[in-house]
Amino acid sequence: ACAFILAKPVTVTETLTDDKEFVVVLDSSASMRAVAQGETRFARAVNKIIDLSDDVYKKGGTMSVIIADSQPYFLAQRVGVDNRAFLEEKLQTILADEQFCSYATSDMKGAISLCEKVIDENAKAQVYVYTDTEYDYVPEQIKVESVRCEEEGVEWNLAILDAYTEMSDNYYRLIVDIACYGRNIDDAKLKV
Repeated sequence: ACAFILAKPVTVTETLTDDKEFVVVLDSSASMRAVAQGETRFARAVNKIIDLSDDVYKKGGTMSVIIADSQPYFLAQRVGVDNRAFLEEKLQTILADEQFCSYATSDMKGAISLCEKVIDENAKAQVYVYTDTEYDYVPEQIKVESVRCEEEGVEWNLAILDAYTEMSDNYYRLIVDIACYGRNIDDAKLKV
């Protein structure tokens, strides 16, 4: 028994147990460009992240922000109170520059995979997803925060997919293919 104890068969691994760590995923898909009350969903989400960062840093926590683009990436990773100004500057930059919100779809699966890199080191890290998408299934450890503006009713986007002309009976007709997101196209009451 003494030889077994001296052999130290237990391996100690380093893990973080800080429950004040937050990982934020910001949806930057085309639907986040919808505007209500003079503000895009994307801007609303960034403002909510700024508010969350204030709360996190008051508690002495750390924060990571992932942009869920067509190729997700870390905007900031494990930023603590000491580097708070760095994260605030990054958030203000994406708030001012609409190019951070793409015209593509977001790869949420890839963004969640990036979250796992943080969670592997700290299993108590809390994950927030700021999006306008409704999901049927969300794991318990992920909190989805909707940035839809419910006060103005249903928000929706309209996209022009293609436009071309046809000649018929010596008249040109303009044909426009459209897609309507977030609302039934029959209810959109479109006038051309």
